[in-house]
Amino acid sequence: MLSVISSQSAPVLQSACSGCAGAFPVAEADGRVLRHEPVSAEYRLIELAVSGAPLTAEPGQFFNLQCPTSPGEEPFLRRPMSIYGVDRAAGTISFLYKVAGMGTRAISRLPVGGTLPVLGPLGQPFELKDGWGHMVLLARGVGLATLASLCEAARERGIAVTAVLSARHRGALIARERFEAAGARVLEVLDEDGSSEPDRVRALLPSSS
Repeated sequence: MLSVISSQSAPVLQSACSGCAGAFPVAEADGRVLRHEPVSAEYRLIELAVSGAPLTAEPGQFFNLQCPTSPGEEPFLRRPMSIYGVDRAAGTISFLYKVAGMGTRAISRLPVGGTLPVLGPLGQPFELKDGWGHMVLLARGVGLATLASLCEAARERGIAVTAVLSARHRGALIARERFEAAGARVLEVLDEDGSSEPDRVRALLPSSS
């Protein structure tokens, strides 16, 4: 559950879920669009300038984004999106998304300089444990957005990463440069050449023995 601990205009909430590793701040914030562009044939990147609680987001957490509406339109439900990147020094957060319906189509029309209200960070972040020497990450499509920041966090902890990136075809593959910049060993597996079949992926993975 969430309990309100501030009644400021941008309320800050505190997580109080049983089983959570610790409380984390949650806030409603107006993000100013700094960058909004396609990054592949299917996916778009949106980068927002924010302050306060949203900049505490950790890999694995998400935000609920308020889709813009035009006059006369019914309001959309918020769209949950995993965090793609947080730059605390620059004061920005970013998301990767695919236009798949009316809500995300409305987001896709936001111009640079526009405003996108966000609520978060929400959810339990990934846990990286001391003593881990190597980690395998496997993700497909927009799921790559979630694991790119985890790969960077692993690098900071000295954990080696093998990243298996999957897509229907090479044109739909995203975020490879993020994984490579974090020092990961990157493996592409695609539907178009059959390399994404489970047995072939399994053969690529390092042995645990």
